[in-house]
Amino acid sequence: MNSRRLAADLQLALGLPTDPPFATESAAQRPRPVQVLQRWGDQVAVVGPWPQQARAVAVIGTRQPSADQLQCAEATGAALASLGVTVVSGGALGIDAAALRGALQAGGPAVAVLPRHPDQPYPPSHQPLYAEIARQGGCLIGLQELAGPMPRWAFVRRNALLIELVDAVIVVAAGLHSGTLQAVRAADRAGLPLAARCWSGDPDPSPGTRLMAEAGVAELPEPADLQAWLDSIAKIQEIHKPARKSPLGRALAASAPAGGRTRVAAPLRPDRSQGTVDVTAPGWQSYAGSRPAAQAAAAADVAPLHGQDALLWAVLAEFGAAGATLEPLSQAAQMARATAAALLLNLAVAGRVRQSSDGSYVAQ
Repeated sequence: MNSRRLAADLQLALGLPTDPPFATESAAQRPRPVQVLQRWGDQVAVVGPWPQQARAVAVIGTRQPSADQLQCAEATGAALASLGVTVVSGGALGIDAAALRGALQAGGPAVAVLPRHPDQPYPPSHQPLYAEIARQGGCLIGLQELAGPMPRWAFVRRNALLIELVDAVIVVAAGLHSGTLQAVRAADRAGLPLAARCWSGDPDPSPGTRLMAEAGVAELPEPADLQAWLDSIAKIQEIHKPARKSPLGRALAASAPAGGRTRVAAPLRPDRSQGTVDVTAPGWQSYAGSRPAAQAAAAADVAPLHGQDALLWAVLAEFGAAGATLEPLSQAAQMARATAAALLLNLAVAGRVRQSSDGSYVAQ
Protein backbone atom coordinates (compact mmCIF):
# COMPACT_ATOMS: atom_id res chain seq x y z
CA MET A 1 0.00 0.00 0.00
CA ASN A 2 1.42 3.35 -0.99
CA SER A 3 0.43 6.11 1.42
CA ARG A 4 0.11 8.56 -1.49
CA ARG A 5 -2.88 6.56 -2.76
CA LEU A 6 -4.79 6.99 0.48
CA ALA A 7 -7.55 9.52 0.92
CA ALA A 8 -6.36 13.11 0.56
CA ASP A 9 -7.24 14.09 4.12
CA LEU A 10 -4.94 11.47 5.66
CA GLN A 11 -1.68 12.64 7.15
CA LEU A 12 1.53 10.80 6.29
CA ALA A 13 3.86 11.08 9.29
CA LEU A 14 3.62 13.70 12.00
CA GLY A 15 6.90 15.54 11.62
CA LEU A 16 8.25 13.56 14.54
CA PRO A 17 11.60 14.36 16.18
CA THR A 18 14.39 11.81 16.40
CA ASP A 19 14.42 11.19 20.14
CA PRO A 20 14.99 7.51 20.97
CA PRO A 21 12.09 5.61 22.57
CA PHE A 22 12.05 5.39 26.33
CA ALA A 23 11.09 2.32 28.32
CA THR A 24 7.38 1.70 28.79
CA GLU A 25 6.12 4.10 31.45
CA SER A 26 3.82 3.29 34.33
CA ALA A 27 0.11 3.94 33.97
CA ALA A 28 0.44 6.78 36.47
CA GLN A 29 2.72 8.65 34.06
CA ARG A 30 1.28 7.66 30.68
CA PRO A 31 1.22 10.47 28.08
CA ARG A 32 -1.15 10.97 25.19
CA PRO A 33 -0.55 8.75 22.12
CA VAL A 34 0.92 11.57 20.01
CA GLN A 35 3.49 12.24 22.74
CA VAL A 36 4.44 8.55 22.68
CA LEU A 37 4.98 8.73 18.93
CA GLN A 38 7.06 11.85 19.33
CA ARG A 39 9.37 9.99 21.68
CA TRP A 40 9.81 7.21 19.13
CA GLY A 41 10.85 9.88 16.63
CA ASP A 42 11.84 8.86 13.11
CA GLN A 43 11.76 5.19 14.07
CA VAL A 44 8.06 5.11 13.20
CA ALA A 45 5.91 6.17 10.27
CA VAL A 46 2.32 7.22 10.87
CA VAL A 47 -0.49 7.23 8.30
CA GLY A 48 -3.72 8.94 9.34
CA PRO A 49 -4.74 10.80 12.51
CA TRP A 50 -5.01 9.15 15.91
CA PRO A 51 -8.75 8.64 16.61
CA GLN A 52 -10.41 11.04 19.02
CA GLN A 53 -12.13 8.42 21.20
CA ALA A 54 -11.41 8.81 24.91
CA ARG A 55 -9.96 5.35 25.38
CA ALA A 56 -7.88 2.89 23.37
CA VAL A 57 -7.89 -0.83 24.12
CA ALA A 58 -5.58 -3.43 22.58
CA VAL A 59 -7.12 -6.74 21.50
CA ILE A 60 -4.40 -9.29 20.83
CA GLY A 61 -3.88 -13.02 20.56
CA THR A 62 -2.63 -16.02 18.69
CA ARG A 63 -2.01 -16.27 14.96
CA GLN A 64 -3.58 -19.74 15.00
CA PRO A 65 -7.00 -19.38 16.61
CA SER A 66 -9.87 -21.79 16.41
CA ALA A 67 -12.95 -20.72 14.47
CA ASP A 68 -14.71 -19.88 17.74
CA GLN A 69 -11.78 -17.81 18.98
CA LEU A 70 -11.68 -15.94 15.68
CA GLN A 71 -15.39 -15.15 15.99
CA CYS A 72 -14.83 -14.07 19.61
CA ALA A 73 -12.11 -11.63 18.52
CA GLU A 74 -14.39 -10.06 15.91
CA ALA A 75 -17.22 -9.77 18.44
CA THR A 76 -14.85 -8.18 20.97
CA GLY A 77 -13.60 -5.62 18.46
CA ALA A 78 -17.14 -4.80 17.39
CA ALA A 79 -18.42 -4.48 20.96
CA LEU A 80 -15.57 -2.16 21.94
CA ALA A 81 -16.10 0.03 18.88
CA SER A 82 -19.83 0.27 19.62
CA LEU A 83 -18.92 1.50 23.12
CA GLY A 84 -16.83 4.33 21.71
CA VAL A 85 -13.44 2.69 22.24
CA THR A 86 -10.57 2.76 19.74
CA VAL A 87 -9.50 -0.82 19.01
CA VAL A 88 -5.75 -1.22 18.65
CA SER A 89 -3.97 -4.37 17.50
CA GLY A 90 -0.85 -5.59 15.77
CA GLY A 91 -2.42 -6.56 12.45
CA ALA A 92 -1.05 -10.10 12.62
CA LEU A 93 -2.84 -13.13 11.23
CA GLY A 94 -5.55 -14.56 13.44
CA ILE A 95 -6.85 -12.71 16.50
CA ASP A 96 -5.25 -9.32 15.77
CA ALA A 97 -6.78 -8.94 12.32
CA ALA A 98 -10.15 -10.32 13.44
CA ALA A 99 -10.43 -7.71 16.21
CA LEU A 100 -9.62 -4.91 13.77
CA ARG A 101 -12.21 -6.20 11.28
CA GLY A 102 -14.82 -6.36 14.02
CA ALA A 103 -14.17 -2.74 14.97
CA LEU A 104 -14.44 -1.64 11.33
CA GLN A 105 -17.66 -3.59 10.80
CA ALA A 106 -19.15 -1.78 13.81
CA GLY A 107 -18.30 1.53 12.17
CA GLY A 108 -15.54 2.51 14.54
CA PRO A 109 -12.00 3.59 13.77
CA ALA A 110 -9.13 1.21 14.45
CA VAL A 111 -5.36 1.44 14.85
CA ALA A 112 -2.92 -1.13 13.49
CA VAL A 113 0.61 -1.09 14.90
CA LEU A 114 2.84 -2.81 12.35
CA PRO A 115 6.35 -4.27 12.52
CA ARG A 116 7.42 -2.24 9.47
CA HIS A 117 6.43 0.77 7.35
CA PRO A 118 2.73 0.98 6.34
CA ASP A 119 3.89 1.31 2.72
CA GLN A 120 5.18 -2.26 3.07
CA PRO A 121 2.17 -3.92 4.73
CA TYR A 122 2.91 -6.98 6.84
CA PRO A 123 1.58 -9.51 6.32
CA PRO A 124 1.04 -8.54 2.67
CA SER A 125 -2.35 -10.27 2.61
CA HIS A 126 -3.68 -7.61 5.00
CA GLN A 127 -3.18 -4.71 2.61
CA PRO A 128 -6.97 -4.38 2.03
CA LEU A 129 -7.54 -4.38 5.80
CA TYR A 130 -5.01 -1.59 6.35
CA ALA A 131 -6.48 0.44 3.48
CA GLU A 132 -9.94 0.12 5.06
CA ILE A 133 -8.57 1.25 8.45
CA ALA A 134 -7.22 4.38 6.78
CA ARG A 135 -10.47 5.01 4.87
CA GLN A 136 -12.50 4.83 8.09
CA GLY A 137 -10.43 7.47 9.81
CA GLY A 138 -8.11 5.14 11.69
CA CYS A 139 -4.36 5.11 11.98
CA LEU A 140 -1.51 2.93 10.71
CA ILE A 141 1.75 3.02 12.65
CA GLY A 142 4.82 1.10 11.50
CA LEU A 143 8.52 0.79 12.19
CA GLN A 144 10.75 2.48 9.63
CA GLU A 145 13.47 1.10 7.37
CA LEU A 146 12.71 -2.61 7.53
CA ALA A 147 12.78 -4.65 4.35
CA GLY A 148 13.24 -8.28 3.38
CA PRO A 149 12.78 -11.09 5.92
CA MET A 150 11.25 -9.79 9.12
CA PRO A 151 13.74 -9.67 12.02
CA ARG A 152 12.34 -11.16 15.21
CA TRP A 153 13.17 -8.06 17.25
CA ALA A 154 10.82 -5.99 15.08
CA PHE A 155 7.81 -7.79 16.57
CA VAL A 156 9.10 -7.25 20.10
CA ARG A 157 9.55 -3.52 19.47
CA ARG A 158 6.14 -3.36 17.78
CA ASN A 159 4.59 -4.87 20.91
CA ALA A 160 6.42 -2.39 23.14
CA LEU A 161 5.06 0.53 21.09
CA LEU A 162 1.54 -0.92 21.03
CA ILE A 163 1.49 -1.24 24.83
CA GLU A 164 2.57 2.40 25.20
CA LEU A 165 -0.35 3.57 23.05
CA VAL A 166 -3.26 1.88 24.85
CA ASP A 167 -5.09 2.17 28.14
CA ALA A 168 -5.90 -1.53 28.60
CA VAL A 169 -5.29 -4.94 27.00
CA ILE A 170 -7.67 -7.79 26.21
CA VAL A 171 -6.27 -11.21 25.25
CA VAL A 172 -8.61 -13.49 23.33
CA ALA A 173 -6.32 -16.50 22.99
CA ALA A 174 -2.60 -17.05 23.49
CA GLY A 175 -0.17 -19.92 23.38
CA LEU A 176 2.35 -20.49 26.14
CA HIS A 177 5.32 -19.43 24.00
CA SER A 178 4.00 -16.38 22.25
CA GLY A 179 4.54 -12.73 21.59
CA THR A 180 1.10 -12.19 23.10
CA LEU A 181 2.33 -13.21 26.54
CA GLN A 182 5.37 -10.98 26.10
CA ALA A 183 2.95 -8.11 25.50
CA VAL A 184 0.94 -9.19 28.57
CA ARG A 185 4.03 -8.98 30.77
CA ALA A 186 4.89 -5.54 29.33
CA ALA A 187 1.34 -4.35 29.99
CA ASP A 188 1.42 -5.65 33.55
CA ARG A 189 4.74 -3.93 34.24
CA ALA A 190 3.20 -0.70 32.93
CA GLY A 191 0.25 -1.09 35.29
CA LEU A 192 -2.36 -1.45 32.54
CA PRO A 193 -5.67 -3.22 33.18
CA LEU A 194 -5.65 -6.72 31.68
CA ALA A 195 -8.53 -9.00 30.74
CA ALA A 196 -8.86 -12.48 29.25
CA ARG A 197 -11.75 -13.42 26.99
CA CYS A 198 -12.37 -16.82 28.55
CA TRP A 199 -15.67 -18.61 28.10
CA SER A 200 -16.81 -22.04 29.20
CA GLY A 201 -17.99 -23.13 25.77
CA ASP A 202 -14.62 -22.65 24.07
CA PRO A 203 -13.86 -26.10 22.58
CA ASP A 204 -10.16 -25.22 22.24
CA PRO A 205 -9.21 -23.29 25.39
CA SER A 206 -6.05 -21.25 25.17
CA PRO A 207 -3.31 -22.17 27.69
CA GLY A 208 -2.11 -18.57 27.86
CA THR A 209 -5.48 -17.03 28.67
CA ARG A 210 -6.23 -19.90 31.04
CA LEU A 211 -3.07 -19.11 32.99
CA MET A 212 -3.96 -15.41 33.01
CA ALA A 213 -7.34 -16.23 34.53
CA GLU A 214 -5.74 -18.55 37.10
CA ALA A 215 -3.39 -15.70 38.07
CA GLY A 216 -6.35 -13.44 38.83
CA VAL A 217 -6.65 -11.47 35.59
CA ALA A 218 -10.22 -10.33 34.91
CA GLU A 219 -12.28 -12.71 32.77
CA LEU A 220 -14.78 -11.45 30.19
CA PRO A 221 -16.93 -14.43 29.20
CA GLU A 222 -19.37 -12.37 27.12
CA PRO A 223 -19.16 -9.17 25.04
CA ALA A 224 -21.80 -7.70 27.37
CA ASP A 225 -19.23 -7.87 30.19
CA LEU A 226 -17.07 -5.30 28.43
CA GLN A 227 -19.10 -2.28 29.58
CA ALA A 228 -18.72 -3.09 33.27
CA TRP A 229 -15.02 -3.76 32.79
CA LEU A 230 -14.53 -0.49 30.93
CA ASP A 231 -16.38 1.37 33.68
CA SER A 232 -13.71 0.17 36.10
CA ILE A 233 -10.90 1.65 34.01
CA ALA A 234 -9.86 5.26 34.46
CA LYS A 235 -10.37 7.53 31.48
CA ILE A 236 -7.33 8.98 29.78
CA GLN A 237 -7.93 12.30 31.54
CA GLU A 238 -7.72 10.52 34.90
CA ILE A 239 -4.86 8.19 34.01
CA HIS A 240 -2.41 10.18 36.16
CA LYS A 241 -3.96 8.77 39.31
CA PRO A 242 -1.70 6.14 40.90
CA ALA A 243 -2.42 2.74 39.35
CA ARG A 244 -3.19 -0.16 41.63
CA LYS A 245 -1.14 -3.28 41.03
CA SER A 246 -2.98 -5.84 38.92
CA PRO A 247 -3.87 -9.33 40.23
CA LEU A 248 -1.07 -10.70 38.07
CA GLY A 249 1.37 -8.14 39.44
CA ARG A 250 0.21 -8.80 43.02
CA ALA A 251 0.76 -12.53 42.56
CA LEU A 252 4.29 -11.94 41.31
CA ALA A 253 5.02 -9.39 44.05
CA ALA A 254 3.76 -11.80 46.72
CA SER A 255 6.18 -14.42 45.46
CA ALA A 256 9.24 -12.14 45.62
CA PRO A 257 11.89 -13.09 48.20
CA ALA A 258 12.37 -10.81 51.19
CA GLY A 259 14.45 -7.77 50.37
CA GLY A 260 14.18 -8.20 46.63
CA ARG A 261 11.92 -8.67 43.64
CA THR A 262 11.43 -11.69 41.46
CA ARG A 263 13.34 -11.23 38.24
CA VAL A 264 11.05 -11.20 35.21
CA ALA A 265 12.27 -12.95 32.07
CA ALA A 266 14.10 -10.46 29.88
CA PRO A 267 12.56 -9.72 26.46
CA LEU A 268 14.44 -10.42 23.28
CA ARG A 269 17.17 -7.88 22.70
CA PRO A 270 16.65 -5.63 19.65
CA ASP A 271 19.52 -6.93 17.52
CA ARG A 272 19.48 -8.81 14.25
CA SER A 273 21.39 -11.77 15.66
CA GLN A 274 18.06 -13.05 16.96
CA GLY A 275 17.30 -14.34 13.47
CA THR A 276 14.31 -13.82 11.24
CA VAL A 277 10.84 -15.22 11.07
CA ASP A 278 9.86 -17.62 8.31
CA VAL A 279 6.09 -17.97 8.42
CA THR A 280 6.23 -20.77 5.84
CA ALA A 281 8.44 -23.05 7.93
CA PRO A 282 6.75 -26.33 8.97
CA GLY A 283 5.58 -26.19 12.56
CA TRP A 284 6.05 -22.44 12.84
CA GLN A 285 3.61 -20.90 15.29
CA SER A 286 4.93 -17.61 16.57
CA TYR A 287 8.02 -15.46 16.57
CA ALA A 288 8.42 -16.40 20.21
CA GLY A 289 6.98 -19.78 19.36
CA SER A 290 7.03 -23.26 20.79
CA ARG A 291 9.46 -24.63 18.22
CA PRO A 292 12.27 -22.20 19.15
CA ALA A 293 11.55 -22.67 22.87
CA ALA A 294 13.91 -25.63 23.27
CA GLN A 295 16.62 -23.67 21.49
CA ALA A 296 15.91 -20.64 23.70
CA ALA A 297 16.39 -22.70 26.87
CA ALA A 298 19.86 -23.71 25.72
CA ALA A 299 20.88 -20.34 24.29
CA ALA A 300 23.79 -18.59 25.94
CA ASP A 301 21.91 -15.32 26.39
CA VAL A 302 18.84 -16.77 28.14
CA ALA A 303 18.39 -14.92 31.41
CA PRO A 304 19.02 -17.13 34.45
CA LEU A 305 16.06 -17.81 36.72
CA HIS A 306 15.93 -16.18 40.14
CA GLY A 307 13.78 -16.27 43.25
CA GLN A 308 10.39 -17.92 42.98
CA ASP A 309 10.75 -18.39 39.21
CA ALA A 310 13.70 -20.68 39.90
CA LEU A 311 11.87 -22.42 42.75
CA LEU A 312 8.77 -23.20 40.72
CA TRP A 313 10.83 -24.38 37.76
CA ALA A 314 12.86 -26.72 40.02
CA VAL A 315 9.68 -28.14 41.57
CA LEU A 316 8.18 -28.67 38.12
CA ALA A 317 11.38 -30.38 36.95
CA GLU A 318 10.91 -32.92 39.76
CA PHE A 319 7.75 -34.12 38.02
CA GLY A 320 9.88 -35.14 35.04
CA ALA A 321 8.60 -35.67 31.52
CA ALA A 322 5.05 -36.30 32.79
CA GLY A 323 4.85 -32.75 34.09
CA ALA A 324 2.09 -31.49 36.36
CA THR A 325 -1.10 -29.49 36.18
CA LEU A 326 -1.44 -26.26 38.13
CA GLU A 327 -3.09 -27.69 41.26
CA PRO A 328 -0.48 -30.34 42.21
CA LEU A 329 2.31 -28.02 41.12
CA SER A 330 1.18 -25.17 43.38
CA GLN A 331 0.75 -27.62 46.27
CA ALA A 332 4.22 -29.12 45.77
CA ALA A 333 5.74 -25.63 45.62
CA GLN A 334 3.71 -24.56 48.68
CA MET A 335 2.44 -21.40 47.03
CA ALA A 336 -0.95 -19.95 46.16
CA ARG A 337 -2.51 -21.17 42.94
CA ALA A 338 -2.66 -17.63 41.52
CA THR A 339 1.02 -17.08 42.32
CA ALA A 340 2.03 -20.33 40.62
CA ALA A 341 -0.01 -19.37 37.54
CA ALA A 342 1.65 -15.95 37.36
CA LEU A 343 5.09 -17.51 37.64
CA LEU A 344 4.24 -20.04 34.94
CA LEU A 345 3.49 -17.09 32.66
CA ASN A 346 6.99 -15.80 33.34
CA LEU A 347 8.52 -19.20 32.64
CA ALA A 348 6.50 -19.61 29.46
CA VAL A 349 7.69 -16.25 28.11
CA ALA A 350 11.25 -17.30 28.95
CA GLY A 351 10.81 -20.56 27.02
CA ARG A 352 11.39 -22.64 30.15
CA VAL A 353 8.00 -24.36 30.26
CA ARG A 354 5.99 -26.22 27.65
CA GLN A 355 2.59 -27.88 27.76
CA SER A 356 2.13 -31.56 26.96
CA SER A 357 -0.76 -33.01 25.01
CA ASP A 358 -2.73 -33.75 28.19
CA GLY A 359 -2.44 -30.14 29.38
CA SER A 360 0.30 -30.68 31.97
CA TYR A 361 3.16 -28.22 32.25
CA VAL A 362 6.65 -29.60 31.70
CA ALA A 363 9.98 -27.96 32.60
CA GLN A 364 12.52 -27.66 29.81
